[in-house]
Amino acid sequence: MERSASRDNNFSRKFRVLWGGVILASVYWIIESVFHVYVFNEGTLSGQLFYPSKHELWMRSVIVSTILFFSFYAQRSVNLQRKSREATSLAHSELNQIFNTAADGMRIVDKDFNVLRINDTFSSMTGVSKEEAKNKKCYEIFRGEVCQTPDCPLTRILAGEERVEVDAVKETRDGKQISCIVTATPYRDMYGNVVGIVENFKDITERKTAEIALKESEEKYRLVVENANEGIVIVQDAKFCFVNDKAAETAGYSREELLGTSIEKLIHHDDIEVVINRHYERLKGVKLPGKYSFRITNRNGEVRWVETNAVLINWEGKPAVLNFVTDVTERKKAEEKIEAALREKEALLKEIHHRVKNNLQIISSLINLQTRFISDDKIISALKDSQNRIKSMALVHEKLYGSDSLTRINFMEYLQSLISHLLHSYESISRKIRLKVDVDNIEMNIDTAIPCSLIINELISNSLQHAFPDGKEGELIVGLKESHNGKLKLTVSDNGIGFPENLDLDTTETLGLQLVVSLTKQLNGEIQLYKEGGTKFEILFSPESGR
Repeated sequence: MERSASRDNNFSRKFRVLWGGVILASVYWIIESVFHVYVFNEGTLSGQLFYPSKHELWMRSVIVSTILFFSFYAQRSVNLQRKSREATSLAHSELNQIFNTAADGMRIVDKDFNVLRINDTFSSMTGVSKEEAKNKKCYEIFRGEVCQTPDCPLTRILAGEERVEVDAVKETRDGKQISCIVTATPYRDMYGNVVGIVENFKDITERKTAEIALKESEEKYRLVVENANEGIVIVQDAKFCFVNDKAAETAGYSREELLGTSIEKLIHHDDIEVVINRHYERLKGVKLPGKYSFRITNRNGEVRWVETNAVLINWEGKPAVLNFVTDVTERKKAEEKIEAALREKEALLKEIHHRVKNNLQIISSLINLQTRFISDDKIISALKDSQNRIKSMALVHEKLYGSDSLTRINFMEYLQSLISHLLHSYESISRKIRLKVDVDNIEMNIDTAIPCSLIINELISNSLQHAFPDGKEGELIVGLKESHNGKLKLTVSDNGIGFPENLDLDTTETLGLQLVVSLTKQLNGEIQLYKEGGTKFEILFSPESGR
């Protein structure tokens, strides 16, 4: 509709101009005819109007055509001027819209630093309205640290520079600090003369704040890393990319001397292959233990032990290994001393077990010699019982001497040896007795093993001597099991003649049973005696209770 109305208006204007030209030509024709009739007395008015002479017709035609031509020319000039004004107005409108809606703050300043215009963003940024800003000095409403100095962007533009871009901190009238990128360019008239300056203000306050925070964070981490009490090293492709002061101090070099060099420069020649292989496997993503130790050779040729905790990281777009390195040379020396002392103590303890076993064997041999001069069977039997007790203790020391541990023995192996010795000791009796052994694979410390072995010695010896009189056949069962509550249950039973019904373990006068009761108490255990169908002893005790 608007375009249609515009075309109608254009046609109306053209028609008026053309009609004015026609009227002007007609008026001229009539005046010319009247002039010839009344001034020169040439013919009649109708004759002059409608039938002029050839010469008059030619002259009038030329003049009328000229009038019509200039009418058309005037119309065309009017149209061109109108279009030019419309185009200029449209351009100004578009520029105003761009200026006012720009994302950055903008202002136009004249050569005397008076503000001519500001846009909406500049107004929001500074808190100054467009009316307040107009004709104020630029530094009055948005002052910066270089205002009214030779470094001012406006001054530099007026000095001839075509474009000036600077980072600046501007201050609003209420004291708020705004970090900006200020871009200044000349504002020229139609003849190219500089009549002012256009300034663009890009607010980068948030970015600057983030940069400052990042810089402060990096500075904190730098201080932590550089002043850490352990070495921190980043290695990429077997070369040092970062070394802190502590790592450089351990190596005896400066940080600058190490950066960019191969790690082989420091690693002890016997450990190079292992360390290099670990490094490249870790770079490939292979899962390896982070912590391990190796040796380095420092600048002075001294061999130092270091312990590193390695982590795969990304360094400048490529995989690298971050190493936390601790000098453990003194710890290694201390460990070596402790290990040497431990080996020495182990050797000494083995020797003690060996000598105790030998001494117990000598005592047993002395008792055996003594029995040769005794004819009383009861005394011989008592001495023999003592020999077996001594043997049971000697066996413990023998097992400890031959084991890897100097404080614990495999009780299942020990029990097999003890039972074998007792069967051999009572060979004449044991031939007719069936023996069953049911023992778990249990380890005991020496404080538990010796009382337990003496208890078993007494109970088996008692069964072999008294449960099967007159060569009677029978069955002897020995068991040692772990119970559900973590305790051990020792069982020794036989199907022999059994104990008297009135026997009380707490008041018994026999040495063997007194030893059994006493040793059970030493183990903090509980003992039960069952007399149905023979004899059955059950003793419940803790594996570590002999301490």
